[in-house]
Amino acid sequence: MKKWKKPTKNFYMMPNEVFNLGLDPYEFMILSYLVRRMNADSECWPSIETMHQDLGISISTLEDRIAKMCKRKLISIGKYASNRKYRNNVYTLYSLENPEIYRDSDVVENEELPLFVA
Repeated sequence: MKKWKKPTKNFYMMPNEVFNLGLDPYEFMILSYLVRRMNADSECWPSIETMHQDLGISISTLEDRIAKMCKRKLISIGKYASNRKYRNNVYTLYSLENPEIYRDSDVVENEELPLFVA
């Protein structure tokens, strides 16, 4: 039986700090997915529908968890407009070393979440 080998291609890296954030499984999947899709400027622009299909998470759960991740300052959402008429959200991922990041999800649970950018 072959032993597992560390991949040298077709992989992405997640910082170990992600395990200290207290993310729920959905938030972890979404953050991991966005890290996998991000470019050199720490941005990516998958649609909610694409994330729904790729991750198998309901659209309402995606919207809820993304809003919480924005509130915790793990990501931010803007609008991406291509030269066509497509307008997706653009997600900017922030370093997990930023002191502004809320490390405790309970901090944002009872507060009003920001409106989701659709």
